[in-house]
Amino acid sequence: MNKNLFGTILLAVVLSLFSLSVTTAETLFTEDQKVLIQDLQAAIDRFRELTSYSVTGDFRSSEQTVSHLNGTDTQINQAVYETITGQVAKKFDLTDVQITIKEQHTSVGENDVAPFVGDTTQQFDAVVVDGQFYLQFSNVTPSSNAEQFPKGWARIDQIPAFSGSEFLDVNIYLRTFSIAILLPISEQSILSIQELPIQNFNEQVKVKGIKVTLDGVEVFKNGQFDKLLSTFNIDQAADIETQRMELGENTIYQVTYWIGVDDQMIYRTETTSVIRTNPTTIVSNNSSPIIINQITNSSIRFADFNKPIVIEPPIT
Repeated sequence: MNKNLFGTILLAVVLSLFSLSVTTAETLFTEDQKVLIQDLQAAIDRFRELTSYSVTGDFRSSEQTVSHLNGTDTQINQAVYETITGQVAKKFDLTDVQITIKEQHTSVGENDVAPFVGDTTQQFDAVVVDGQFYLQFSNVTPSSNAEQFPKGWARIDQIPAFSGSEFLDVNIYLRTFSIAILLPISEQSILSIQELPIQNFNEQVKVKGIKVTLDGVEVFKNGQFDKLLSTFNIDQAADIETQRMELGENTIYQVTYWIGVDDQMIYRTETTSVIRTNPTTIVSNNSSPIIINQITNSSIRFADFNKPIVIEPPIT
């Protein structure tokens, strides 16, 4: 079994948020664009200083992967739809988190043996309180998948609850909805930037949009890609640098930040990424799947800024 049954799918989603177009071209910004960059930097800094917030969002991804197992090449076309809800509350040097991810996954594959079709669903709940990490899987189909996970809540920071749980880090799942906040925003990392017209976020809040295209070389320097890739590919023979460049080349990535006109808070982020790579990193037998084509769209909404949020540990 893979280290995490849906970890590979989640990895694909998050990798799409890290895999940006690689370029060395220097962008010359107008004074108005420089002001936009400063506004965006200030909004991101303000978000990072929040003590609590809630989040809702969805991801839609279609991808093509290829792997090599026991002498057989397998190509799989996959469609993934995920919804995410969560809460974050910071306490001193600890962060309490509650996340629910619901996933629908359809795959159509072909190898030297026979074509196959697979449909899976699952719900993943994670709670972190005072550094204690709890997991629960539910609504898992087919039943053969469900049998691989424990029933009810399991605390995995003490004892591995299933194969691969020892490699999980809640920060990986936090990044699925906060990656836009973690990206380095500067004149060096931005290839293009534009301001979008003001619109209503809800009845009380008006937001302005700032849309950016980023330079993958600058993004990769922060090292978060390496941590993520190594987490889900411990036994991957190809080195991270090679995989990084394979994913980064010929990739389009854009993110739009919707920022409150009055309070300068980030209320929504929208991302679109397109990955086109060559599977040259598959150099050994039993390698992890390599993404060769992927289109991902996501929309994340934030609310309840600095409001009292108490996250309780589940009853195990």
